[in-house]
Amino acid sequence: MRKFILFLSAAAITAFCGCSVNSGKSVKKENNFPKFSLISNNTYKYQMLAYMNNIRAKGAKCAPPAPPLRWNPKLETAASYHVRDMVKHNFLSHTGSGTSYDPARKAPGKGSSYIDRIEFFGIPVKPSMLVGENITFTYLRNVKSDKVMPNFKKAIKNIIDDDTHCKIFMNPRFNYIGSAILRNKDRYFFVMDLAEIDESKTR
Repeated sequence: MRKFILFLSAAAITAFCGCSVNSGKSVKKENNFPKFSLISNNTYKYQMLAYMNNIRAKGAKCAPPAPPLRWNPKLETAASYHVRDMVKHNFLSHTGSGTSYDPARKAPGKGSSYIDRIEFFGIPVKPSMLVGENITFTYLRNVKSDKVMPNFKKAIKNIIDDDTHCKIFMNPRFNYIGSAILRNKDRYFFVMDLAEIDESKTR
């Protein structure tokens, strides 16, 4: 009976969160698609980044303290398009819808991967480079608020409470992040894209 209860608990975590990390082949994309952000108020960016870096500085159950992350607008754009795609089509997956809401798709009907999206919006992914993505959603009734920041903090808690997602978020190799959060009726969907970027080439 105990094993059955544990299985249900693990399934619930999987249903609420998604995570993936890659250090494999590069995917080349060319685009001139317009960039946009779902976090129109820069105050949210600073609040979100400060909150996440505070967690990394303290360390989590899954990992020791890690260096602070820096905000990257290209990762933010990748996260923004994917969260809008998920809200529009009401799904939770690292694979895009393959529709016009998924501009990094390889072909109509063939959804993009998070690597496709990160590359499409301007970050070349090399074989030795680490990139990752965490996704989750929150129910307004559980958070008891329809405001952005309480739901953002709940989304981060979902990620930290799951060992696999937590290890991606706390990975010390990641130095840049971009996030997006968007409401769909009774839920907020959240996407976190991370990358290991050679800072010597960003100057």
